[in-house]
Amino acid sequence: MRAMRRQIACAGLISCVVLAGCVNAGDEPSKSADKAGGGSSSEGANHSVNSSIRITAGQKADDASTVNGAIHVDANAAVKNGDTVNGKIELGEQASADELHTVNGSITLDAGARVAHAVSAVNGRLTLHPGADVGGGISNVNGRIVLEAAHVGGVVKTVDGDVDVGANSHVDGGLLVEKGSTD
Repeated sequence: MRAMRRQIACAGLISCVVLAGCVNAGDEPSKSADKAGGGSSSEGANHSVNSSIRITAGQKADDASTVNGAIHVDANAAVKNGDTVNGKIELGEQASADELHTVNGSITLDAGARVAHAVSAVNGRLTLHPGADVGGGISNVNGRIVLEAAHVGGVVKTVDGDVDVGANSHVDGGLLVEKGSTD
């Protein structure tokens, strides 16, 4: 129960951080290194409400955060931190990030993608494709974790979720599956 409260508190904190970075919900329909078909930029923070963010191939961005939108990090691109509320995060082939977190969304790491530290989801699926690597731990509440020939340097933890560890996957920190209380 304590772990679930911590996850819910973390979700609330992520929501506050994401909202604090967003200036006006009425701004242009997409904020990103690739503004939904517009130009591209590198370095800097990208915040969005009700639209998605795309970090184009080969580009780098400091932070990307959305409320009601997805974050797409294309092949060989990098983002320092990715945070969403009500949106998915996709890390393309050979792309990299320091940390990724979502509430009510999934996180997918394509082949060879790398996250230096933690990956977490509340009410979402975590999928690591062959060759994907997470230096820290991965965790979720109410979702499925799927490792397909991937590496996790820390603990794989789920509360009220399922875990599939495929062939040739490596988990250095162990596996923890908790069932939440029904009180």
